[in-house]
Amino acid sequence: MVIPQTALAHLSFYFLIHALIQFPGFLKVFGLFFRALQRLHYEQGLVTILALGTIVFQSSAVILLRRWGAEQPAIGEALGGVWGLGIGLYLAEWITFIIGLWLYRRQGYSLRALLTPGYDRHILGQILSFGGRLTFGKVFVALGAFVQTNLLTAMLSNHAQLQPDLTFMIYITSAYEILSTGLYNGLMPAMTEALSLKYKSLLRYYIGQGIHYGMWLGLFLLGTLGALAGRVMTDTFGTTYPYTTRWIGGLLIWGAAQWMTWLPDRVLEAQGRPALTSWLATGEQVLRIGLMAILIPRWQLAGLVMAYTLIRTLRILVSSLLVRRLIIRPRVYVWQTLVAPTSAALIIFNILRVVGEVWQNRGRPVSTVMLVGALYLSLSVY
Repeated sequence: MVIPQTALAHLSFYFLIHALIQFPGFLKVFGLFFRALQRLHYEQGLVTILALGTIVFQSSAVILLRRWGAEQPAIGEALGGVWGLGIGLYLAEWITFIIGLWLYRRQGYSLRALLTPGYDRHILGQILSFGGRLTFGKVFVALGAFVQTNLLTAMLSNHAQLQPDLTFMIYITSAYEILSTGLYNGLMPAMTEALSLKYKSLLRYYIGQGIHYGMWLGLFLLGTLGALAGRVMTDTFGTTYPYTTRWIGGLLIWGAAQWMTWLPDRVLEAQGRPALTSWLATGEQVLRIGLMAILIPRWQLAGLVMAYTLIRTLRILVSSLLVRRLIIRPRVYVWQTLVAPTSAALIIFNILRVVGEVWQNRGRPVSTVMLVGALYLSLSVY
């Protein structure tokens, strides 16, 4: 009733389909169960199946429904493709659910115990309280992203020219999210167990290893992508993304620092303080929007960069301070966490810079193979 009357009318079916495929809301229950049980190999297996299945089923459904839509004048090719995106994702989620069900039963667990309420009103209140306190921050993150998009449209003089770059920048920084989905989400239940049993040394070790591997993987990706990404982008896309190519170093540093918010958030959640993570996320959005409104009119894209960098740095400092004051002072292993990965990343960076010079201007296929090969081969060297 509302969206078709606005400038977002063309997204109406996206919203409808996205809303419909939320039901039933329990298709990831087995992945969450395995995470809580710390059977992380099963959980990561289901995450991988969902990721790959989404690519396969969405691609197939989009191709088929685009052809079907083209033959139906009332629907059209584009809308058929939109339906294909939703149906493909839904199929991938159901198949992942069925595989998760098989793995669950294979372990000998009762399906009735998982899918029927086995708790009283007190436990129900705790569940809803925790979920509610965790969720409101995520809502503000989404609202903040919506407001920031509108601010950029209104304040950046060359927004139309920048739009492809801004989208591509998000894709580049998302490479680091493997730390969030693969490490910190799995570390949270282990930290919860250590906190509930009052194993302070174990908790300190978990957090220390979280810092260690955040630096470890962050610096690896920074070293490899920092050496090759600009050259690969030039060979692959030419001048299609000029601003991304110019800011690629800063983007990679931004991505490498993201774990510094993910780890403290998971530690606070493990201690039963999800509201703190929500307030941190909400405060970050509000302050960033305010700073964008001040800096972008004056400095344009540079103002946007300053707003994001300053507020994220503040968020990192406040999150780390809260963990140290409210929970525990982590132990940082200087050689493992700082010296060794930094030195190794610098060596990898310089080696790959030389390799990049050799393979300069080889075109898209060679550049893509070079990037993937460099990531795999340099990991063992690193």
